[in-house]
Amino acid sequence: MGIAFSFFVISFLGIISLSFFRWWENRKGVKFLGEKREQLDRFIKRGSMRLIRSGYYFFERSLSMILTQSVNLFWHIIQQVRIFLEKKLVRVLDLIRGKGSLKKKGSASFFLQNVSEYKQTLRDLGDRKE
Repeated sequence: MGIAFSFFVISFLGIISLSFFRWWENRKGVKFLGEKREQLDRFIKRGSMRLIRSGYYFFERSLSMILTQSVNLFWHIIQQVRIFLEKKLVRVLDLIRGKGSLKKKGSASFFLQNVSEYKQTLRDLGDRKE
């Protein structure tokens, strides 16, 4: 914050001093450095235009790289979400279809044991008839 404020103050004082210097030249009718000033102005203008062009090129390349990386990141996130949702969907469908693995948490209840025995006797009777 202090650095930014320092740059602001220096820039502000520079603008004020240039305005004051221009006012002084107009008031006195004097041109500081005469013909050399026009050459210096042209030199500064050419240099600043080169600097602006190179800065624009750098900015354009940086922006292009940032956009490319952002799109790649976005698609990577979408891919990971899709994979996650597919896994969840497969688990839900397996649960609905009954393909999931059943884990025994102890002995079966007496009712289920009776049903199992009854089914076994029906199978045994069916095998005997054939």
